[in-house]
Formats: sequence, C-alpha cells, structure tokens
Amino acid sequence: MEIRNWIKNNSETDYKKFSERLIKTKYKIVGIRVSKLRKFAKELLKKYKIEALKKLSDDIYEEVMLQGFVVAYYDASIDAKRELIDTYLHKCDCWSLIDSFASSLKLKEKDYNAGWQMLADYKSDQLFIKQYPYIERFVICLSMNLYLNDEYIDEILNYCKKLDDRDYTVKMANAWLLTTAAREYLDKVIDVIIELDEETLRYFKGKIRDSYMISEDKKERVKDICIKK
Repeated sequence: MEIRNWIKNNSETDYKKFSERLIKTKYKIVGIRVSKLRKFAKELLKKYKIEALKKLSDDIYEEVMLQGFVVAYYDASIDAKRELIDTYLHKCDCWSLIDSFASSLKLKEKDYNAGWQMLADYKSDQLFIKQYPYIERFVICLSMNLYLNDEYIDEILNYCKKLDDRDYTVKMANAWLLTTAAREYLDKVIDVIIELDEETLRYFKGKIRDSYMISEDKKERVKDICIKK
C-alpha cells in the first residue's frame, strides 16, 4: 500500500503520455519522472534494505525501474549482486529500463574486474545474448559507462565489429558507444566503422553529427571516412 500510494501521488498524466510515446513496453506506464524514482529507490533501500525488492511488483513500468535502481544502489559486491542483476535484466523489455540501470550501476575498485567478468560471461553465450537483445544492450552500455579506457578499449571495439546481425536496440547502443569512444580513441573507432553494416553506420553518423562532445575536425574525419566507404 505504501508504494502504491507513493506511485499514485507522484504520477503525472502529461508525463505518462510523453513516456508512452517514447517507450514501448508490456508494463503499464503511470508517468513518474526518473529523478523521483531514483530518490524513492534510495529511501526504500534505507528502510527495507534489499528486501525492498519483494515489495515491488512486476506490473508497473516504474516499479520495474525501481527494482533496477534498488539493485544498482544496493551496497554489496558485484558477485553478491550477480543473481539480482540477472533477474532484473530478464525483466527488461525496453531501452529505458536498461539504460537507466546501466547508468546507475557504479563499481568500487575491488569490483572492477568482477564487473568485466560479468560482461564477459554474458558475451560468451552468443545464442543466449541474441535471444535477449536488451541484455546485450546492457553489456554495451556498461562497457561504455565504465570500461572505455586503455586497458579494455581494444577488446570492446573488437566486440563492436561483430554486431552486424543484431536487433535495432543493440545496433543503436553500439553506435552510441562508438561515438563516445571517438572522443579519446578516434583512430581505433575509424578502424571499426569501416567494417560496420550500413544500418549501424547510419546510426553512428547521426550520433556523431549531433554530439556536442566531438570536435568539428573529428567530425570531418569521420565524414570523409564514411564517404569513402
């Protein structure tokens, strides 16, 4: 009752309509802003700890997102959270449930290698990950958010080359990662885009063009490569 009352008091009709236009999901959308969901998830964790998950249903989109935030903010090692993460990811059926979770999952230094191993475990079962494209989107988004550095960049970009037969949501995330990587690793990214399928390349060009974080000279280099391709 406590959670349903909070949901009722914090839902907005106009935001519900906006969200329904933007998000395609099997869950019922009631229209609560993400900032409010993040704050409430922290309150639930403080009050109920991880038992807060048992108080959230799988019926409402915002309650599913709350589950993701509770798991992300839960102060435990990545190994202790692996099952919780996997359970949440299997509930995700749209980009927003994935992206909000991936952007919230922060790893302590001691968990950094374990987090990478988690992503490697998902990637290792290609049949599984093709059946669950939103889990692969999570792999890409978390790689982008936490692992775009000298140690992991080559392995990440090599994986990006292999995603030409994927769902739209994966290709769009791939283009997003490549655009982000181009800020620091443009030469390496160029080696990838010359091998991209036409659909992913189109998404990438759009994201590069619209990015405020990519300098104009880098945009021109990418444009020249794309024309030659």
